[in-house]
Amino acid sequence: MGWRGGPRAGGRKTLALGLFLILLVGGVATGRSFAGDGSRLRHSAEPSQASLPAPALEGRVVHILTGAPIPGAEVEAGGRKTYTDADGTFRLPLPPGTYDVHAAAPGFIGMTLLARPVFPGRTTELRFEMVPAHPSEAEAARIDAKLLPPAPAPGPELKALLSSVCFQSNVVDVPRTVRILMPDGSIIRMDMDEYLRGVVPFEIGPHRPFEALKAQAAAARAYAATHLLKDSAGDPNVCEPDLDANVDTTVRTQVWDPVRRYDTTDAAVYATHGVVPRYQGRLIDALFFAHSDGHTRNSEDVFCCPKPYLRSVPDPVPFTELKGHGVGLSQQGAIVLADWGSTFDEILRYYYTGVTVAPQQPPQLRDAHVTPANADSSTPVR
Repeated sequence: MGWRGGPRAGGRKTLALGLFLILLVGGVATGRSFAGDGSRLRHSAEPSQASLPAPALEGRVVHILTGAPIPGAEVEAGGRKTYTDADGTFRLPLPPGTYDVHAAAPGFIGMTLLARPVFPGRTTELRFEMVPAHPSEAEAARIDAKLLPPAPAPGPELKALLSSVCFQSNVVDVPRTVRILMPDGSIIRMDMDEYLRGVVPFEIGPHRPFEALKAQAAAARAYAATHLLKDSAGDPNVCEPDLDANVDTTVRTQVWDPVRRYDTTDAAVYATHGVVPRYQGRLIDALFFAHSDGHTRNSEDVFCCPKPYLRSVPDPVPFTELKGHGVGLSQQGAIVLADWGSTFDEILRYYYTGVTVAPQQPPQLRDAHVTPANADSSTPVR
């Protein structure tokens, strides 16, 4: 005989109902939801997908020298574009992915930042430091100080640095790709012109005359095609073309930046596609340096052996000291010659004695014939 149905049973039902209401109200108060079996579904403080920010690129476009904002600059990526406000800021919503982002503004050189990631529910911060298209001489010097690496001083350390780089004297064709020794020790292979896009602006500056940029592009292309770093992958005492990198990312060979690109230097690379200086049909050892003290040097005066195209010539640069090894193309001299009206091939022929400047010739079919001459559709022919 239990208490079922009696007054105490009713009291227990009331107590149970009260406890359920307390738990329900407590669950609402603490932001918890419960499934039918009483288990917790989700805490309301956890962000829902709908509450996450839309993926986007955002940032600022500013003057490289002053940091002043550039209003009205166009920023484009993934086929979408926006414009900066009065503070030089922008926001460009994009689906998650990786984008090359381009900025352009009147009076400035267009600039691209490569492979910028956009993540779900996050914004990616960017900063474009824009280079004036026509800086004054003083501004150009300050831009060089920000973009270009310091030129190594001539001396034993420079000679030791350059002696670790091997020149291949028998290269006839420009390779489609180049092998680059990265700062982490890995070697990557890259399309030649894509590589040069990251070299030219940081060797001579994107604000320089277009013919000087083209001369630098052609010289850098020949350099990358003909050099090896014997300590990069194979025997550290022997250059191994199939193993060693052609170049690294430093002043030992050619400076290379992985992210920043400029419209002017991109155009110079594309305008000279495949073009290199040659001597007797072979690519030359296209050495270059910052500036001389009035004349360049013969190769044997600095390195071990004479080369007929690396002869000393007067350098039209008003400097009193040598910056770099002094052999080959003077970058500041090339800028002056371009200002004077010289074309890029004239600049190259001036600094590299006796060279020709032309793209490699495509393969040609000569003396063609079909064997047998009376073949029909079922006959194998050659």
